[in-house]
Amino acid sequence: MAKETIGARLRYLRKQTNRTQEEVAKRVELSRAAYSHFENDRNEPDATTILRLADYFGVTTDYILGHKVNDNHRVAAHEDPDLSPEQQKEIDEYIEFKKAQYRKDHQKKKD
Repeated sequence: MAKETIGARLRYLRKQTNRTQEEVAKRVELSRAAYSHFENDRNEPDATTILRLADYFGVTTDYILGHKVNDNHRVAAHEDPDLSPEQQKEIDEYIEFKKAQYRKDHQKKKD
């Protein structure tokens, strides 16, 4: 199996958040061309840029670098910096609802 690159992970995160390269580049203070070079594995971002990208996408720097801490590593693509606090709260509440629903269903299967 081929190793997933930094560029592939950045492209995945961008598409999951329905952003253009221009939008991402602007938010992390890059040119669109510089960001495109990252996604296409022509260049790799420096440490400061990796931190900005991780903050922007709501993931860890380890995720961007390809370091998998464990099999339960998840991307927080639902955390969108452009959401209003009310919208984010609604999403967070729905996530908690689904977790509770899962726990309840899982407990029923155990019994």
